[in-house]
Amino acid sequence: MYKLIFLNAGQDIDECLSSNGFCTHQCVNTAGSYRCECSTGFYLDSNGRSCSDYPDCLLSHGCQHTCNNFLGSFFCSCRSGYALNNDNRTCSDEDECTPVYVASLNKTVISAGCDQLCHNTLGNYTCSCNQGYQLLYDGKRCRDINECRTGAHSCEHNCHNTPGSYGCSCFHGYKLRADMRVCQGHPEAAAFTTIRLEGVSAISNIEYADEGLCVWKSYKIGRGKLIQWEKLNVQPNAEVSGLSAVDRGTNGENTHFKTIVRSKKPKIPPKQGNTTDPSDSPSFDESSSDESNVSLFPCPEEGSKRRLPDGTSGIDEEADNAERESTCTSRAHLSV
Repeated sequence: MYKLIFLNAGQDIDECLSSNGFCTHQCVNTAGSYRCECSTGFYLDSNGRSCSDYPDCLLSHGCQHTCNNFLGSFFCSCRSGYALNNDNRTCSDEDECTPVYVASLNKTVISAGCDQLCHNTLGNYTCSCNQGYQLLYDGKRCRDINECRTGAHSCEHNCHNTPGSYGCSCFHGYKLRADMRVCQGHPEAAAFTTIRLEGVSAISNIEYADEGLCVWKSYKIGRGKLIQWEKLNVQPNAEVSGLSAVDRGTNGENTHFKTIVRSKKPKIPPKQGNTTDPSDSPSFDESSSDESNVSLFPCPEEGSKRRLPDGTSGIDEEADNAERESTCTSRAHLSV
């Protein structure tokens, strides 16, 4: 483009000096004309003046995951669970389970937000809980499982819930075995303290032997009889309908003794002086193999004499004194 200048020959006019030649980006003056050019990443539109962004992401961009077009350029990004490498093109799995220090909390936490356990996977992660806990609906927090309430325990007697676990205990008169789950009786156990019997409210202060329970035979004050544990099927804190009181005797000091017979039907032995038919008397044959009749008779306190209901001892006291040396010396006290 030219204009007439007086007194001079024709001279080139720099159109870029006026409004940048109406170019959107750069204006380049030429002899007698000019042209518009675009910055890197842009191309010149058909009007020769304006510039448009190149669609870089439609071309060969090199992004492994996502290409993001930008004015005159582009940038790469990665999907969730991945991080952009230093080449700004490729992506690598991001370990969300890596512990990070949070200054505001003043402690190290798992970036994924898992309450207890975090398991990294390719591009993701999962949370889980320690044994004794269950994962909540949010997939991150954990809650203690009450094994005692759900029944997911192996306690034989009592169950006590603890955080993440549980503990067992036994009824009175029992102790835990080494497995801390099963209960067993032990010599110190007062296994009869709360048994309810017909005519007898409680039995206490019974000594035990490792082999079994040492008791006295009914109406024969002498050596005691050892009943093995497996043959003495009496449980604590339970109703025992097969045991009943059959008689009572006193010594001179008003101390009461009861004979307890383990039998379906109580047999009442006649007192001396009664004219009861001998066939009505109970049989306590020592040679009998009937284990259903087990009699308990208490040892009196030292210095007192044993007396039957009629006031007599009913035995040879010298022979009885000799039998005091019996190896079975358990004492039983019955309260009514």
